[in-house]
Formats: sequence, structure tokens, C-alpha cells
Amino acid sequence: MTVSEYLQKLVALCGVEPDLVGVEIQEDDTRVRAVLQVPESDLSLFIGSKGETLDAIETLLRMTFQTDFAEKKLVFDVGDYKAQREERLQAKALQIAEQVLESGRSYRFGYLNSYERFLVHSVIGADLRFAELLETESEDTEYGRVLILKLKPAV
Repeated sequence: MTVSEYLQKLVALCGVEPDLVGVEIQEDDTRVRAVLQVPESDLSLFIGSKGETLDAIETLLRMTFQTDFAEKKLVFDVGDYKAQREERLQAKALQIAEQVLESGRSYRFGYLNSYERFLVHSVIGADLRFAELLETESEDTEYGRVLILKLKPAV
């Protein structure tokens, strides 16, 4: 069974008309990206609250196809939800970085998964306006890891 066939079966089990569904598989040297296109009225069925269902389906795909893609990371998206969320998160991180520079006060992001924390670390570190003046730090709390954006200490 292929990733595409697996997703087609999942969609059928969820009661979505198969003729209205598309699966696009993009593969490069390091990852396989499976994008499910479903009618807009059915997006929430596969995304869930804050992407929780999307993440669960991605976990199932990774477990099912781990031997097929042992050397590659399998990424799942629905209607480009994840890609759009990444873009919004990166824009928000840059906006918050400007606020931290202006106010001098640290900012604590709400829950972000490990990949989202990595994105914020990366976007701040790659932006020359902020790389020298700001730092990001992941911190453990009783509710999980949070990301803090703050001014670098004066040397």
C-alpha cells in the first residue's frame, strides 16, 4: 500500500466522497510531503482543534511507512494548513521580536510543538536585525516546553 492509497482509504472511512479528494506526494532527498486536498467543508475533520488531528494522522503515517521511508522524514498536510500556519508563526515571531526590541521585555510564547519552536529559533537567528540583539530559549514548565524571546545580556 502507498501513502496515497492509505490516505484515500482513510478519507473513504470518514465518509468523504473520494471523487472530491486529491493526494499530492512530493519527495526530495530528505523528506516526503503528503498533502491531502479535501472539500473546504471537510477540512476540520482532518485538521482538528489547533492541528491535533492532522498531527495524529501524520504520526500514523510515519508509523505505518517507517520502513518505506527510513532515511526520510514523512510530513503530512491538509489543504496547506501546516504550511500556512508556519508562515503565520514566522511572521508573528518577527513582529514579536520588534516588540521585544522596543520594550526590552521578554515574550513567552504559548504552547508550540518542537518543530514550531525550531521555526521561531531559526527565523530569529536568521534575521540580521535580531540575531545580534535577541535570543530564544526553550524552557521546561509543568505544562511542557515553552519558548522565550528576550534581549541578549549586555557583554
